[in-house]
Amino acid sequence: MGKLDDAELHSLYEEVDLVIHPTLYEGSSLVTLEAMIHRKPIIASAAGGIPDKVFSGRNGYLARPGSVDDLAEKLRAALANRARWPAWGEESVRIVTSTFAWPVVARQTVELYRELLCEC
Repeated sequence: MGKLDDAELHSLYEEVDLVIHPTLYEGSSLVTLEAMIHRKPIIASAAGGIPDKVFSGRNGYLARPGSVDDLAEKLRAALANRARWPAWGEESVRIVTSTFAWPVVARQTVELYRELLCEC
């Protein structure tokens, strides 16, 4: 409980096998991206920006927000597919580096600004 510095936070990601993020509302979800870059399989709610990052069967599972039964089902499925976790971790890193890394986001932002300026 409480605030962690970056070193403590990232060291904790290295200690876990599976990240579970059951939320009712989420923006872009930094928690999800952090878990992904640490190559952790993820079970998360299909809320906010999470479905842009977690793809069921590719790098984890999405559960219906607020559904304990669906969350438990996804947890059972993830545990049954434990042998796939390393591949899911590699897929997560690929998703983060190709879509959410700051250089990629900056390039997309500049391209959008250029496109918008040309449409005036």
